[in-house]
Amino acid sequence: MDASFQDHGYVVSRRTNSIGALELRVVEKGTFGKILDNFIGNGAALSQFKTPRCTGNAALLGILDACTAKRFRSTAYGIRQ
Repeated sequence: MDASFQDHGYVVSRRTNSIGALELRVVEKGTFGKILDNFIGNGAALSQFKTPRCTGNAALLGILDACTAKRFRSTAYGIRQ
């Protein structure tokens, strides 16, 4: 899948290793409910919540790490990480 992306900026960034390999994670059932509970617990409005696409939030990353059942990392471009 990683090698099929056609965006020039993405391809150059992957080849020069300025961005890491594409990673696909399969998460356990209930993971997104835990993410929602975390946001609501920190004062977010339920009616305004949207599952984040990208995050640097340590708590959210912790939930995702704890709930990861399988992980697949791209080997496209011959770069190992």
